[in-house]
Amino acid sequence: GPFITASIIIQLLTIGFDSLKELQKSGEEGRKKMNAYTRYTALALGFIQATGITLGIVKGALVNQGIFFIITVIVTLVAGSMLVMWMGDRITEKGLGNGSSVIIFVGIISGLPRGITAVWGLMFSAGTFSTVGFIKALALVVGLLILVAGVVFIQIAERRIPVQYAKKVVGRRMVGAQNTHIPLKLAMAG
Repeated sequence: GPFITASIIIQLLTIGFDSLKELQKSGEEGRKKMNAYTRYTALALGFIQATGITLGIVKGALVNQGIFFIITVIVTLVAGSMLVMWMGDRITEKGLGNGSSVIIFVGIISGLPRGITAVWGLMFSAGTFSTVGFIKALALVVGLLILVAGVVFIQIAERRIPVQYAKKVVGRRMVGAQNTHIPLKLAMAG
């Protein structure tokens, strides 16, 4: 989480600050510095998020309310997020894709068996087949398929802007007006 948030922050700051924009355009050395800035920002955000989680969300669930224990929990959360950031960098370096995206994808896929089990449990409540549970499960599966189809449709959708070239004289002949189009994606960011 902190690394992705830091990446977004650094990209937005690049738009606002000319020095960061120049650094981004300065090749390999600039890219290394931008990555370092992103990592430092991720570390700072990791401490902020870990402190907020520890003192805000889960303070009542802590076994020990002592300051040493709270600091240990915060440092452990930050170390875990830095470890995941490092793993993402290694995945990217090995050429297996964007490391952060691969880790997020694996996290989503790891919840798939639990989701299938939940749908199965919805259909067979208390060990017997339930018609109402089956209808709910069927509605859930149909809804998910419609959602995936909608995402794919939006992803591949494009608006074709017509472009017409004027006629011109080349030598003794007239080169005709050509009709073509500019394909604009509906969702440019993908």
